[in-house]
Amino acid sequence: MDFVGLFRSFSLVMRPELRDVFEQLAVPRNRSSLLCAEKSRSSPELFRSRTVFRTGLLTRNGSLDLEPPSEKIGRKRAFEVLAAAALPGASPDITGRVLSLPTLGKFCETRQCEPKTEQQLRDIIQRHEPDPMLRAENCLSFEGFVRFLTDKDNYAFVPEQRRANNFITNLLEEDEVMKNISKDMSGPLSQYYIASSHNTYLTGHQLKGESSVELYSQD
Repeated sequence: MDFVGLFRSFSLVMRPELRDVFEQLAVPRNRSSLLCAEKSRSSPELFRSRTVFRTGLLTRNGSLDLEPPSEKIGRKRAFEVLAAAALPGASPDITGRVLSLPTLGKFCETRQCEPKTEQQLRDIIQRHEPDPMLRAENCLSFEGFVRFLTDKDNYAFVPEQRRANNFITNLLEEDEVMKNISKDMSGPLSQYYIASSHNTYLTGHQLKGESSVELYSQD
């Protein structure tokens, strides 16, 4: 379990692009009246959930995440310090900032092009937010935000949905169809296949030069 915690800590500091998006949307946390003085981080009701969690996925809460914290809090903080020291300047300093339920819904609709119902948004928070107090407030921290966007439900390409024995046939059929219809680019990225060569995104030397996604827009 120590490896899992360390991996999760490194996954946060290695995603500065997600931190930038989170900083644009996050607001200072407004503590709900639900979590008043008599409700502490160790309150049993904070760890009860009617959501059934799938095990074996590091981006989702499992049975261990739903247990009241004990000495694992100290280990988690140690892992965060270690990850920050390994990648100076990359540690997200966004303590006390969260995404509210409406903001998360707006993000899914405008940025992901995938509108969600209120219940679906609540399920996302319950599935990915590691902090039990934030789960109770229906808020998403930066760690929960990263877990959500790097989860298998947000993969750009889902290979298990492609049948190997029909792959070539489908490509040929789709190619003929695409010649006769206009390309609709209004859907989420996961609905498209991006074909590019190794040199498409290079800005300099082929082996040691920089690369940029901006070059895709110039094609």
